Amino acid sequence: MEKTNFAQILKELKDRGINDYKLSELTGIERSKLTKLRNGTKQQPYYDDGAAIMQVYNEGIDNHKNAST
Repeated sequence: MEKTNFAQILKELKDRGINDYKLSELTGIERSKLTKLRNGTKQQPYYDDGAAIMQVYNEGIDNHKNAST
């Protein structure tokens, strides 16, 4: 099973305007943990944290698709 590249996902979210502070507000994950994931200092989040990040990421993709149609 392939690992999810959370560093890449967090960089994409940042490029879309969701920085570590905003993502921390949306997910309840400490900002410092998000920064470590984005920088690659920490490779993988805890399961619940990863699920919360993916939820925000997927909602962002859905919102982007809806806005472009």
